[in-house]
Amino acid sequence: MATKQITLTPAKVHLTDLGIFFITYIFVAANEELFFRGYVISALKQTKSYPLIYLVSCLVFGAVHIPNPHVHPLGIINVFMIGLLFAYMFIQTKSLWMSAGYHLTWNFFQGNILGFNVSGNAGNGFFHIKGADNIWTGGSFGAEASIWTTVVILLGLFITKKFTHFAGGSNIGIGEKL
Repeated sequence: MATKQITLTPAKVHLTDLGIFFITYIFVAANEELFFRGYVISALKQTKSYPLIYLVSCLVFGAVHIPNPHVHPLGIINVFMIGLLFAYMFIQTKSLWMSAGYHLTWNFFQGNILGFNVSGNAGNGFFHIKGADNIWTGGSFGAEASIWTTVVILLGLFITKKFTHFAGGSNIGIGEKL
């Protein structure tokens, strides 16, 4: 807003709609995490190659988002990177809870609290957001196609590494083998 790249106008939000969207995003996050992390990564573990596990799971996650409306190259790169973060969370904690919680929170707050589009799908938040279509705002694909999201994902990887190391995670890095 300070750079005049986006404008916010208040929107009317019904609590019933907010509850329905929250429940919907629970199912979206749970299903995507069960498939992309729970199934794909678990199936690839037999290769005993973590680089392959990370790469394939992220490529599949990114590819599934390519047909979304208003797709942007940086948006797909960021979706690939968030797939990397979620894969890292799953591998480090040996649980889907962290990645599913992050996924749910990311989508719900981005779309249904703030009002940004989520991977090209219309947001229904407390604000209507109109912005320039560039790497600073993500344009019609949503914040996921912005450079700020790239920074947040990189910070997420750093924080997850610190958290899982402190909490006794498996400590298997992105480029390490089993």
